[in-house]
Amino acid sequence: MSKLLTALLVFTLSGCYDPTVRENILFMGDSIAQEIVDDFGFSMLRRDEAPMIVNNSIGGMALDFIDSREYWVGRSIEIQAQVEIGAVVISLGTNDANANTLNDYPAAIDALMDTFPVTTRVLWLVPTLISTVERGQLARQLIIDAEGRHSNLTIVYIDGMGHDADEIHLTPKGEERVARQLTELLGYYNE
Repeated sequence: MSKLLTALLVFTLSGCYDPTVRENILFMGDSIAQEIVDDFGFSMLRRDEAPMIVNNSIGGMALDFIDSREYWVGRSIEIQAQVEIGAVVISLGTNDANANTLNDYPAAIDALMDTFPVTTRVLWLVPTLISTVERGQLARQLIIDAEGRHSNLTIVYIDGMGHDADEIHLTPKGEERVARQLTELLGYYNE
């Protein structure tokens, strides 16, 4: 009898599950993106049509320091040649502000943004720390200004989400909050 009930349950549930992948989402950037991608992926586990996540986040990375602009532009182009990307989550800016490499930052933002079709949604995380020092305020403003130049760019503020003592990284609860915010912004119902 229990085998029959199990078989009926599996048959019933299999009819409810849709294995379609709606889109691929690319995470790019520094340790902040690196930490959030796990919580985002976990929040997608129970969803039909959950996206495939492509993770290209590397702790300590900047956007416009030495050869990093070329890396990000080249990497974005190469990833998109392999996988059709529906949305992108970027966290870059903190390490640039810390290294004070902001002279060509608007051009670096534009170079990366120009690799994405205008139909690709780009969510750029603006962390709290970079608003606490003068060059951080400049980096933050340069990222915000880019939203006016790129119609597919949306700024996502992660202020007040819960930061570690270093004021850079998020607490585990903060990572969950940002992942939830991204889930909602990308149109995936969050229970």
